[in-house]
Amino acid sequence: MLKKLFNKIRNKKSSSFKLIAFVMIATILARALGFVRELSIAYKYGTSIYSDAFIASFSLPDLLVSGFGAAISTLYIPLYLKTIEKNEVEGKKFNTTVSLLLMFIASILVLAFSIFPSFFTKLFVSGFDDEAMKLTVSLSRIMIFASFPMLLSQHYKAFSQIKKKYAWSMLFECIINIIIITAIFVIKEEWIVFLAYATVAGYLIYSVVMLIFSYVNDFRYSKKTNFKSEYVKNLLIGVLPVLFANLILEINQIIDKNFASSLAIGTVSALNYSSKIINLVTALIGTTIATVFFPSISKKAINKDKVGLSKSVYKLNSGILFFIVPIMLFVLVYAKEIVTFLFKRGNFDDDSITVTTNCLVYYSASMIGANLRAIWNRIFNAELNTRVPAINSALSVAINVGLNFLLITSLKERGIALATSISSLFTAFIFIIVYKRVNKDYKIRTILLDFLKIFVGNILFFSLFIVNYLVRLSIILNLLIGFLSFAALFIVYYFLEKSLKIWLFYKENDIQPELEKNEEQVS
Repeated sequence: MLKKLFNKIRNKKSSSFKLIAFVMIATILARALGFVRELSIAYKYGTSIYSDAFIASFSLPDLLVSGFGAAISTLYIPLYLKTIEKNEVEGKKFNTTVSLLLMFIASILVLAFSIFPSFFTKLFVSGFDDEAMKLTVSLSRIMIFASFPMLLSQHYKAFSQIKKKYAWSMLFECIINIIIITAIFVIKEEWIVFLAYATVAGYLIYSVVMLIFSYVNDFRYSKKTNFKSEYVKNLLIGVLPVLFANLILEINQIIDKNFASSLAIGTVSALNYSSKIINLVTALIGTTIATVFFPSISKKAINKDKVGLSKSVYKLNSGILFFIVPIMLFVLVYAKEIVTFLFKRGNFDDDSITVTTNCLVYYSASMIGANLRAIWNRIFNAELNTRVPAINSALSVAINVGLNFLLITSLKERGIALATSISSLFTAFIFIIVYKRVNKDYKIRTILLDFLKIFVGNILFFSLFIVNYLVRLSIILNLLIGFLSFAALFIVYYFLEKSLKIWLFYKENDIQPELEKNEEQVS
C-alpha cells in the first residue's frame, strides 16, 4: 500500500512537487537570513527606542514590497503573456509602461512623505513619545527612497515567475539581508541613521542584480510606451483591490504596532519579533502552495470547470489545515522556548522574552487564518474576482481595529495579538461561505468535517507536548524532544490520515486508473 501511495506522488505531479520543494527551500534560506536580521536587531538593540524606531521606519517601504509584489505577480503575469501573444514588441512596451508606472508611484510616495513626514509616521506609530517619533521620522526620510528599487525588483521578480525562475529571485533577496546584518554589527548604536542608508543600498543592489538576471532570461524594455493599452488599463483597474487583499496581514500587523506604540517601550518590537515567526510559517506553507498551484487553478477557472475547481479548492484547503494545525499547537506550547532560543542574547532580557512570548501565544491561532487566506485570495483572483478579496480584507481590518479597542485595556499586548487572530480566522471562514455561493459544487460540510477530524487527531500532539513541557528540562533539550515528538507523530498521523487523502492535491483525478493500468502491465 505504501509503495502504491508513493507511486502516486511520483507520477505526473512530480514536477509540481519538485517545484514546491525548490521554492520552499529558497524561501527557507531567504527567510532564515531575514530572521537572522531580526535576531541581529534584537541582539544589538533589544526592545529599545532604537529597535522600535528602525522597525517602524522600515514598515512603510516594506508594506509596498509585500503588497505590490503580490499584486504585480497576480496581474502582470497573465497580462504580459497576452501581450506577447500578439508580438514581442508589445511585450517590451508593456514592460516599459509598467516600470514607469511603478516609478511614478514611488515618486508620489517619496514626495508625499517629504512634505508630510510626521503625518505618515503617525499612521504607523501614533503613540511614540517625542524622542522616539523624532528618531523614527529621521530614519523614515531615508528609508522611503528604498521604494524605487523595491518596486522595480518586484517587476523583475514577477517576470522570473513567468520563466519559472521564482526560486532564484528568492535566493537573490539574501543580498539585502547580508548588507543589513553587516551594517548592524559595524555601525555604532548612536549612528543608527547609517543603518537606514545601508538598507536602501541593499535594495538598490538587489534590484540591479534582478535586472541583470531578467535580461539574461530575455526580459527587454522598449523605447516606446503604450499607456492606452487595454492591458495597462486592466492592470490599473485590478491592482488596487488585489493590493489591498494581499496586504491584509501586513496592514493588521501595522495596526497592531500602532496600538502597541501607546503601551510600554519595546512592545512594538515584541509584536514585530513574534509576527515574524507567524509570517515565516505562512510564507513556507500557504504562500508557497498558492504560488505554485495558482496557474493550474487559473486554467480550471478559465475553462469554467466548476467541479474540478471545487475539488482542487477542497484539497488545497485540507492540505493547508493538515500542515498548519500541528505547527500551531507546537508553537502554542513551546512559545517561550522558541522565543528564548531565537532571541535571548545581547540586550534581549527576561522582560523582552515575557512580552514577546505573550504576543506569540496569542498570535499563534492566526496561522490558520493567514494560511487559508493566502489560498483563498489566489482562488478568487484565478476567477478574476478581485472584489470579494478586497471586501473581505476591509472586513478583516475593521474587526481587528474594533477588537483592539476592546481588548487592549485589559489584555495589553496579548489583546492586540488576539484581535489579529480572531479577525483572520473569521474572515477566512467568510471566504468559504462566499465561495459556496459562487460555486454550488463546493461542499462546506466536507471542509468543516475535515477540520474537525484534523483538530481532534491533533489532540495526541497537544497531549505529548504538554507532558514534555511540564518536565521542564533545559530549553534546548526541551525544544529538541518536542520537535522530535512532533516529527514522529506527524509522520504517523500523516499515514493514518491517508483515508482523507488530504495531501493528494498534488495529483489529478484521472491518475488512479492510469496507475492501476500500469501496475497490471508490470504484473
